[in-house]
Amino acid sequence: MKQAKQLAAAIKKLTGGSDIVTATVVAVDKNTNSCDVDYDGNEFGNVRLQSIIKTGMKGVRFYPVIGSKVLIEPMNENGDWMVSMFSEIEEVVNEVGTSVLRINADGHVIKRGTDSLRDVVDDLMGQVKAINLKVQAIVVSPGFGVTPDVAGLAAINLQIDTNRAKAKNILK
Repeated sequence: MKQAKQLAAAIKKLTGGSDIVTATVVAVDKNTNSCDVDYDGNEFGNVRLQSIIKTGMKGVRFYPVIGSKVLIEPMNENGDWMVSMFSEIEEVVNEVGTSVLRINADGHVIKRGTDSLRDVVDDLMGQVKAINLKVQAIVVSPGFGVTPDVAGLAAINLQIDTNRAKAKNILK
């Protein structure tokens, strides 16, 4: 703590009174929502990416790219630091209640409870394909009055309605 306070005082002196400095991200800990940064050869550990360093915190979290630049500033007189701006983001996570939105280079994850948008869309597309296959199986021959599989089409429609309700529950 004493070293962090002395470093903060030295930074303030070097920057002409500003507490905010540009540092380089050297490590990111997604469990504690913190990162380690380097400023002019001095490493700052556990720089906060969220208001509290604690496993399992919800809310909005931005995770910087290792090697990217961030603005850091002291939070209090105990030597705690926080990131106030990012030059590059590796991942954004927003958790509210049981809802989760995660965005990174691999894509987007949208969930509410155990339902994920990907699974709902995948199920929906499977059911649309099944309808298509049922309709394709209809053979209309003049004079024979062939009836489509109405019960099968009705069951698929019930599954579509279920997934529409799930999608409406996930996407507000």
